[in-house]
Amino acid sequence: MTLNNLCEIVNRDIEVLEARSSPIYSLLEMLHIKIMNRMASRRANLKRWYQDIGYKISEILDLEANKSGNFMAHWGGQGHCQVSINQTPIAMMNLKGKNCICRKWNLTGIPCQHAIAAIYSEYEDPMKYVDICYHEESQMKCYGDVMYGIKMEKYWTKIGRPPLVPPMIVKQPSCPKKLRIREIGEIPPSERKFKQVHKSYTCSACKQEGHNYKSCSKRVELTTRINKKVKS
Repeated sequence: MTLNNLCEIVNRDIEVLEARSSPIYSLLEMLHIKIMNRMASRRANLKRWYQDIGYKISEILDLEANKSGNFMAHWGGQGHCQVSINQTPIAMMNLKGKNCICRKWNLTGIPCQHAIAAIYSEYEDPMKYVDICYHEESQMKCYGDVMYGIKMEKYWTKIGRPPLVPPMIVKQPSCPKKLRIREIGEIPPSERKFKQVHKSYTCSACKQEGHNYKSCSKRVELTTRINKKVKS
């Protein structure tokens, strides 16, 4: 799943840069500059953090904390806790294992509203229970490495061998493909949109199905009858 996500990110960058039809050297150079700028911007954002987690994670944590005000925590020992509202059980969790029955904490690594209610009952900070991957130290390990630039061709080291000759270009009978080859069973983007469901229309004038008021052929006749009745 992780590998597939990384491939989709690279494919998206290729589409954004419009580099799919470029030569392979130009395509790689565009991706190289894109990744350099991305890592540099992430390192710059890390220096502006005023706490151990980022802004977006902090906002999610605050939203979950605002929802936890009505919960009451009941402890069972060894980190196990049950959260309830008016003696009605809502969820149960294990703070030591960092998991909740709603599975939101398990999937995101950010304490859910039930876990935050239990954490507040112990007078602790929910930020301590955020997964380590969101902390500044882990983020710096991801984006702290330096990605160096590439020298121009005239600065390349000479090895005393003849230069590589590009392969013969054979023009194919059809136009070159610009779209990537899709996997078996993958839905094309044109078919991902929901198709409009056609409903039967009922005319408000003659009460018949199949057309509306504007396209009704009896509309003028019905309107004249109503006007005559009003005048009389």
